[in-house]
Amino acid sequence: TKKKKKKMATTSNPLFLDALGRSSETPKNVDRETFTRIQRVTTGVSDSVSQLANEPSLALYRMQEHVIRSVPEIVEKNRELKHTTQRIQGALHDSEYALETVQRMSHIPQIASLQVTSTVCNSSRNKTNSRHS
Repeated sequence: TKKKKKKMATTSNPLFLDALGRSSETPKNVDRETFTRIQRVTTGVSDSVSQLANEPSLALYRMQEHVIRSVPEIVEKNRELKHTTQRIQGALHDSEYALETVQRMSHIPQIASLQVTSTVCNSSRNKTNSRHS
């Protein structure tokens, strides 16, 4: 039986690159099967490097999508917070004003006499209630 010689790759292939990325001719001492394996490996490495190189831009794209979706909601919450803060400040001002008014009322003579009268009425009512019980 005759042994078949493996066909050697002798054509120039632009996919076969040297270390600097320049196209070079296929070595004459490499058979077709080895050359095919080399092509698969270099293509796989090239694809992996390309994917890794594009990974940061994909991450930035995802971050941009997140920001575009999230910012309107954050802006709305910020507006609600400002509105609520204004309402709280108004209520605080009203309560401070009411406290000052009540404190000033204790210095009015008529209010003091009303307090005394109220105390007397309450004690009379309590005595009346205790007699009827």
